[in-house]
Amino acid sequence: MFLTTAMALGATMIAGDYGQESSGVRLTGINGSPVSSVGNWHTGWYNTYGSSADAGKNAYVINGDDSNGQFVNSGNGAPTMIDVDLQMGSNKFLVFFDGNEIYQGRDYWSVNLFFEGQNTNPEVSAFSRPTSTDSANPEFFANTGAQKSLNGAQTVNGSGTLETTINGLTVRLTEFRTCRTDIYGLDRVNNFSLGTSGRNDHVTELNVEVVPEPASFAALAVGVAALRRRKRS
Repeated sequence: MFLTTAMALGATMIAGDYGQESSGVRLTGINGSPVSSVGNWHTGWYNTYGSSADAGKNAYVINGDDSNGQFVNSGNGAPTMIDVDLQMGSNKFLVFFDGNEIYQGRDYWSVNLFFEGQNTNPEVSAFSRPTSTDSANPEFFANTGAQKSLNGAQTVNGSGTLETTINGLTVRLTEFRTCRTDIYGLDRVNNFSLGTSGRNDHVTELNVEVVPEPASFAALAVGVAALRRRKRS
């Protein structure tokens, strides 16, 4: 019984079919802004912090890829904060923030991800050109440029990486694009609240993947192979 269970678990992890298994990793903050061609912040920002002392726009997050889905956060202040338990495998998010039609000076956009309540220095940072057509997927890059802490109060460096290790798991940003307001054509959020503003929203699309570290993966594969040999003998 033990061998069968262990082999099934190992095969599932190796195949990457995790179902709805919790990873235990918590995504606790997202922010982003227009940046320069080398990734440095230069105007405005959006975030999931939500303090009245924070001049950035609030960002409202859908856990999934349904643009008409329910937001996991709301309002201003504490309800704007997020604390999402990531699942093993892929985790798709749509991040809405109130848009404007000014594209000049917004040739690149950044995104920063914060985990486990450590909301000063991002652990994953990326930037790319915005998406101007529905089918476009601009290449994105790890960002070391000057960014904002989650609350916008400090200037910090981007993490310079698209992945990090948390609790023995690799957390990796595999998809990122910030869509111009005409891509989704939706008006679901205002600067500091849910609800229409009279302007279409920007939407940032993310996919965050959580998998075992390569070393753990290799050890698991060896262990499963050994169990199989043992079962045959």
